[in-house]
Amino acid sequence: MDINGYLFLNFGLKRCGDYLLRFGEKLMAVMFFHIPRTGGSSVWHNLAHAASKKDVIVADIYHASKELVNHPFDPNTSLASFQEYVEKNDIDPKKGIIYHHHTNQHIEYFCTSDDIECVTILRDPTSRLVSEVFHIKKFLLSELLKSQNGGEPSSEFTYHKELFGPELFNAFLDQNLPPEQLLLIAAKNDFYRNYYLNIFTSFLKNKAGSVGNTLSDKDVINFAKEVQKKFACIGNFSDLRGFTQAVHDMGALDYSQDDEFITIKNGSDIPLLSEKILNEIKKINRLDYLFYNKIFEFENKSKTPQSSTMKKITNFKLWLSGVLNKK
Repeated sequence: MDINGYLFLNFGLKRCGDYLLRFGEKLMAVMFFHIPRTGGSSVWHNLAHAASKKDVIVADIYHASKELVNHPFDPNTSLASFQEYVEKNDIDPKKGIIYHHHTNQHIEYFCTSDDIECVTILRDPTSRLVSEVFHIKKFLLSELLKSQNGGEPSSEFTYHKELFGPELFNAFLDQNLPPEQLLLIAAKNDFYRNYYLNIFTSFLKNKAGSVGNTLSDKDVINFAKEVQKKFACIGNFSDLRGFTQAVHDMGALDYSQDDEFITIKNGSDIPLLSEKILNEIKKINRLDYLFYNKIFEFENKSKTPQSSTMKKITNFKLWLSGVLNKK
């Protein structure tokens, strides 16, 4: 396997001092926690494209997992493979690396390292759920058709069957089931109900399952504060370009909002849905909305001129400006 050519897109091993991921004098890498159906594919492609112009290594552990174990749900294996690659090529893992993590598996390396800044982007919980439900339905039906034509469905098909349980999995495959009924079944499923609470708990605390459904309002608010502190930048789906610009600024990558924005369109057709069903889904995911709103409340407060996050970014920009002015 050509590990250098596929798993870890290495755009030059020579480190370029002007473009290290640096806050002040502290070298850092960036990990993009790509939550499904939040516009992350567009963000990631713009990040990777900008990295290709500089000596920045793209560690796409999501796609690396697909290559190594035939499904994307074993990022720890692909990360271990990448770390072996780093050691063999005598690369400083703190310098010029952007990681792509696209599943909810806990990775201790990301959660404990002081040398990696985590970033992510969120979308309105109901809008995200609607997008994912019809995206997954399209995928599962295509895999089912493959098996009906004598082929073998992918390991992801089996994974989702075990993940969703029989009621939701069969609902996805039932082409006669009304779309709104499918959405209700999905919204009540342990995996999707209060999805953000579940996925961040899994990623940060290594606790899988429907933990979000057992939390009090106070617990949710405290957890939102914890998540906001862990992530250096949390963007909103409504401003993909702004978030992308912020992450590029952190990484000193060659990007400007004046550049052409790479938009990845990989969604599915969404039927017309009634306000009644959308409001019902919001009620089912009340705790997720509390979490989502508190995240951005804390995020907005942290972006004041005196906040620690803004001080780090300001110090970084001052440092970079000084370096470039010496050229």
